[in-house]
Amino acid sequence: MQQAKDAHCDYIMVKTHDGDDSLKYNSPKRVKELMHACHEAGIKVAAWGYVYGDHPEAEADMAIDALKMGADAYIWNCEKEFKDTKKKIARKSARILCSKVRNWVNANQPTKLLGYSTFCRVNEGIAVGIPFDIFDFFSDVAMPQVYWKEFRGWTAENAAFRMMEEWRKLQAGWKHTPRPIIPTLHAYIKTPETEYVPPAELAELSQRFKKYGGINYYLYDKMGQEHWKVLREAPFGRDAGATQFTDWTKVAKQEQVAKELSSPQIKPTPPIKKAKTYSQSFKIAMIYLFIGVVLSVCYNVWDISVTNKANKWYLWLLIAILWIILIIYIYWSTHKQRST
Repeated sequence: MQQAKDAHCDYIMVKTHDGDDSLKYNSPKRVKELMHACHEAGIKVAAWGYVYGDHPEAEADMAIDALKMGADAYIWNCEKEFKDTKKKIARKSARILCSKVRNWVNANQPTKLLGYSTFCRVNEGIAVGIPFDIFDFFSDVAMPQVYWKEFRGWTAENAAFRMMEEWRKLQAGWKHTPRPIIPTLHAYIKTPETEYVPPAELAELSQRFKKYGGINYYLYDKMGQEHWKVLREAPFGRDAGATQFTDWTKVAKQEQVAKELSSPQIKPTPPIKKAKTYSQSFKIAMIYLFIGVVLSVCYNVWDISVTNKANKWYLWLLIAILWIILIIYIYWSTHKQRST
């Protein structure tokens, strides 16, 4: 904690859940202890969770629970798992997830900040159908992950320009006012899982991003002393005169953003209709029905043309098995939909 304080950190991000599981990384007791320690040191806490969209209501409850525990902000981390491959299901899930949290914040703790962290390379997100615009609309800030050492062809010299260009093109197609950006840079020592990030490159990119009014360094427990030194000297310290992440009124509650998110509350998108899943079951049912009809016709032709009637039961058995499989499938699919 002292290192963060010496580096003039305004906030520390703490992972509080993975999907709808709040115990996989940090127990509520541990999270509360971390929040207390940060607040005692004058550092705010931004809770964050990795979201999948499979259970948006439950994931929204995880975010609200973190805010109730005392987090000053909440950040959605949406990546490739939040993909849109089933007729805009991801977009509906994103609306359910984000609107529930936003409405709760507006009604109960309007000074709390909401944000989202996602791909820096926009094409990666577009390829899997991440609904950038929905997350952005319900957020106060965007935090693209500029992990240039992991990107082929990206360097500390061109990463800032490439990120700005890709995000500018992405935001141009949105109907709402794009939210402020706080880039996230990686800062790793060499481990079996991470590639070493030279402090000179980290310092250069931090300098290039100084106009944004804030940066994040990832990952706290993988940073070396050389990375902490860069952070202490970064152009975002309390003495640098830059806009601070904790200046909620200036960063998170801009006039245009406030208008878009003001009362009446944003109406959440209704839950995903079961008809979509049932329609898929209906299609399968029609296929089985077609197969049954074809086999019935074949049987009748065979019945007329074949003199040996003793083997007719084979076809009857096959038709019966097909219908049994069909009934079991319809029951299973509808029961599964209700359970989710």
